[in-house]
Amino acid sequence: MRNIRRNLPVIAVALAALFAAPHAMGDAGTTDEGDYLIVDTSDLVDLCNTKLQEPNFASAIHMCHGYFVGVHQLHQAALTPSETGGFYCLPSPPPTRDEAVVQFIAWAQADKDVMGLPAIEGLMRWAASDFPCSK
Repeated sequence: MRNIRRNLPVIAVALAALFAAPHAMGDAGTTDEGDYLIVDTSDLVDLCNTKLQEPNFASAIHMCHGYFVGVHQLHQAALTPSETGGFYCLPSPPPTRDEAVVQFIAWAQADKDVMGLPAIEGLMRWAASDFPCSK
């Protein structure tokens, strides 16, 4: 388990690329095909910010939610049973997926410097800032 934690960023990027590549690309809208590769934080924001009236809404929002869930599950898997916390600690009750997405988008858009970060790094920085673990 310690090896997983040490290699968490590498594993997460590899898994994100693996799962992102085979997905069908949506029709034209504000989200483009490159966003589905989820390379940087701006790609993730674009996917998560796709509007309901856009033709690719369903695929974009499912990809967004899937990325959030995958990163969270990887974060949880990297913790040993005796560990608590980690990079972030969700409150009880945790936010819904939609609430978390809205909070993430607002955080990223408030600081344009994070848009160029790898998507997993942007997501983890947001989670750590919005859901810090008490020590």
